[in-house]
Amino acid sequence: MDLFPTVLRKTGRREIFLLIFCLICFFGQLVMVTEVGIYVFQLFDYYACNGACVLFLSVFESLAMGWTFGAERMFDIIEDMTKTRPNYIFLLCWKYLTPLVSLASLVCSLVQYQPLTFNRWYVYPGWAYALGWLLALSSILLVPGWALGRLFTGKGNLRQRWRQLCSPDRNLPLTCKQRTEMQQMMRTTEMEDFI
Repeated sequence: MDLFPTVLRKTGRREIFLLIFCLICFFGQLVMVTEVGIYVFQLFDYYACNGACVLFLSVFESLAMGWTFGAERMFDIIEDMTKTRPNYIFLLCWKYLTPLVSLASLVCSLVQYQPLTFNRWYVYPGWAYALGWLLALSSILLVPGWALGRLFTGKGNLRQRWRQLCSPDRNLPLTCKQRTEMQQMMRTTEMEDFI
């Protein structure tokens, strides 16, 4: 809705969009209440919601928060909100510990992977495993796919596009510390201009 406001915010279009979305979800999940529903549910649960998907995304999320957005910037934001500076251990966790633990957990979950079975006796066919990995990859590949799309469609050479992609947005609101520094610089510049 926010991506296409001129199209979807016209009278009645929002409701039509929500109706179509709800119908797609309804018919997509209708198979879950049939006789084979538990097999399909377990396939979704094992591959689409398993630890590997969540851990893969947590590795990228922690790297983005600790290194791209910046742990120091996060410190300033927390200090703005709470008026106290967080403990230094958080900086170490955001930059090093969380990405390493998430990556190690991801590797362990991939190494210990076992094919899905139902009640320890029914072995799913090969096409079901392929469908399961397709489900898992559908959520995993969105993050690097979006990054590659932004990398190839950006302006400038490859190094400039990479730096722009790995830096926080310039339109973020200033923290109190940044505002104070900016005001001090402006006062110093005004004093120099006055003299």
